[in-house]
Amino acid sequence: MNKAELQKLKDLQGLDLKINELKSNKNSKPVQLTEKKKEADDIQAQLKSKQQELQDLKKTVDQKEVDVKEREDKITKLNMQLNVTKTNKEYGIITKEIDSLKADNSVTEDGILGFFSQVDEAEKVCGEIKDDIERKNKEYDDFQSQIKKELVEIDEQLAEVESTRQKMTGDLLPDLFKLYEKIMTHKPDRQAMALVIDNTCRGCHVDLTPQEINTLLKWKDTIVCRSCSRILYLEPATEPQKSK
Repeated sequence: MNKAELQKLKDLQGLDLKINELKSNKNSKPVQLTEKKKEADDIQAQLKSKQQELQDLKKTVDQKEVDVKEREDKITKLNMQLNVTKTNKEYGIITKEIDSLKADNSVTEDGILGFFSQVDEAEKVCGEIKDDIERKNKEYDDFQSQIKKELVEIDEQLAEVESTRQKMTGDLLPDLFKLYEKIMTHKPDRQAMALVIDNTCRGCHVDLTPQEINTLLKWKDTIVCRSCSRILYLEPATEPQKSK
């Protein structure tokens, strides 16, 4: 592989890395959108939980108010019985029961006041969550519009880079291009080439043999790393590049 072919291959590698970057960026957009949607869904779940809590509180208050009403009705009936009571013993028993019912109602009514406070707080929190949901939904809609715009831009860049790549591949030696394509398609990072510095493959850090270095210096044959299978190359120079 001479210096001219090396430069063409490096240019092609640069385009393929750009294509890989654009595709990776494109694939990340739906994930970002899903994460944004989850934020809104999580807050919606919070609202549902708080609304259930509010409903339970109101049911508790309603039941306690029913209990108070039932006791009041019973007290009314007991007071009517007092008017027709014939003995002091019976009068005392009824009076004691009335006092007990009144005491129970007093405790229950105090409890109801506490529940009213909890209901008010729960309603306030529900309102705040609803406001948060409205804000999150707007953020999601704006983010979705931005993602759509970015995807259009990415597709335009991809089309441009892929068009340039298509034109470039026609200038490469067929066998060299075939080898490059074979290696690149099997590399997750799409890196089919590896620079040699200090007699070492920078793709996998394996040392090259003196024979391999000499072959590279002749700028004739193409050498593939025996470890990572990438196409090895030197920067155009009369001797291997030294690390800085």
